[in-house]
Amino acid sequence: MRISQATYYRWLASGKLRGVRAGRDWRFPRATVDELLGAGGPSPRESVDRAAVALRARGLAKKEVEAMSNAPESVPGENLVRLLLRHAQLSRATAVHVEPGAGATFVRERVDGALSPAAALPAAAARELAHAARRLAGSDEDVESRPGTFRFAADIAGRRLDVLAATYPAAAGPAVTLRFCDPDQAVPKLEALGFGAPLCAAIRRALRRPGLFVVNGPTNSGKTTTLYSILRDLIRPDLKIMTAENPVEVMIAGVQQCEISLEKGVTLASAAKAMLHHDVDVAMVAEVRDSETLLHLIALAATGRRSFTVLHAPDAPTALHRLVDVSGGHRSVIADSVSGILNQRLVRRACPACASRSPVRPEDARLLGIDAKRKVVTAKGCSKCRDSGFRGATAVGELLTLTAALRKAMEAGGGPDELRHAAEPGRTLRDELAEKVLAGEVAADEASRILASP
Repeated sequence: MRISQATYYRWLASGKLRGVRAGRDWRFPRATVDELLGAGGPSPRESVDRAAVALRARGLAKKEVEAMSNAPESVPGENLVRLLLRHAQLSRATAVHVEPGAGATFVRERVDGALSPAAALPAAAARELAHAARRLAGSDEDVESRPGTFRFAADIAGRRLDVLAATYPAAAGPAVTLRFCDPDQAVPKLEALGFGAPLCAAIRRALRRPGLFVVNGPTNSGKTTTLYSILRDLIRPDLKIMTAENPVEVMIAGVQQCEISLEKGVTLASAAKAMLHHDVDVAMVAEVRDSETLLHLIALAATGRRSFTVLHAPDAPTALHRLVDVSGGHRSVIADSVSGILNQRLVRRACPACASRSPVRPEDARLLGIDAKRKVVTAKGCSKCRDSGFRGATAVGELLTLTAALRKAMEAGGGPDELRHAAEPGRTLRDELAEKVLAGEVAADEASRILASP
C-alpha cells in the first residue's frame, strides 16, 4: 500500500483501517485504502515539487526546472517524466530506473553501461510516473496489476526523444523503466566502437562467409550497437537486408526493419520465418529465445545467406554450447552453420579531466598480465564526470571461429570446458583490456572488474 509497517499497524490499532480476515491475510475495501493514502501522502503536485528540488540539486538549472515543473496542474505526472528525462539527458544516461521502496521512490540512471543513484523521490512518485507513461503513450492498460510497455515521444530541451517505457507491478508500487531510443542516431563504424584493428579485421573476414554470426555478452554490453555497425558494413545495392527487433532502436537506410509486437502476433520466430519468403541476403534477429527462431536462422545460413543474432552467455564457448541446447541437440548442424561468435563487453573510460597516473595495484597487474612496475591511469572524479571518475565507454571483444578441432569437439558431445580447450588461441578480452589500460584509456581497476564479472 506504499506505507510503512509502523503506519499500517497504527491505522489498524486506531480503527482507521477496517477489513475482513481471510486465512492469514487481511482484505480491505479499496475506498477505505484510497482515502487513507490520499490523506497521508503528498499530492501529485507536491511530488513534482519535491522531485524538482531533488533533481535541481543534481545539476538541473533553476529556470529549466521551473519551466517543466510549473506546467499545467492537470498533468503533474507528465511534468515529472520530463524532469527525469532532462536530468538523464544531461547525465548522458541511456535509461532511467524508477524503483519504489520503503517510504520513498528511488531513481537510478544507467550511464556508460552502469547504474548509479540519481535521486530519492516521494513514495507516491512511482505511481504518478507509471500512469503518466501510460497517458503519454495513449494507452489504457492497468499499470498497477500487470506489466506493460509503452512508447512515446517527448520534447526535451528542444530535442524530440523517442522513449520506451516499461512498468512492473512491484509490491511497493509500479516500477518504471524509461529507455531512450534514437531512430535518427548515426550508426558508428566497428572501429568507432572501440574494437582494435586486428579484431575488426577478423570480424570482417568472418562476415564474408555465409552462416550464422552471433554477438554474445551480458545485458548493456553494446551488442545491438555492434549488430547495427555490422549491418552498416554490409549495406550494398545488390543485397537485401531485413531485421526483426524489439524495439527498433535506430533506423538504418537500406534495411527493412520489423518491430516485434506480441499483441499483433509478430514474434521473433514468425518474423524470421517470413524473411525466408522475401529472398533475403542478410537477416538479423534481435535475440534467439527458442528453437524455432534459431532453426529459421540456420535455414537461412544453410542456403548461403548471412544471419545474425544475440546471446547472453558468459563466454563464447558457452554461447556455442547454448546454441546446441536451443537447437535441440543438432550439434553437426550448429557446427556447420556458425561462422563466428563475438564475445564482447562494455568498459567505462577514465575521465580525461581528472585522470592521473599511479602505480598499478599488484592484483590488477596479475589479472591483466601487465608489468607490476607500470604506472596506469586513475580518475578520482570531478564535476565533468559527476564525481564518478568515468566519462564515456568503449567496447572490447574476442572472436571465436569454428576450426576443425572445435567442430570435432562439438560433434563428440563436448561441454563448454571441452569446447574452450579445443578453441584456437587468439586475442582475448584480457589482451584488449590490457592494451587499453596501458594506453591510458581505461583504469586498471575498471578492467579488472570486467574480467572478474561473469
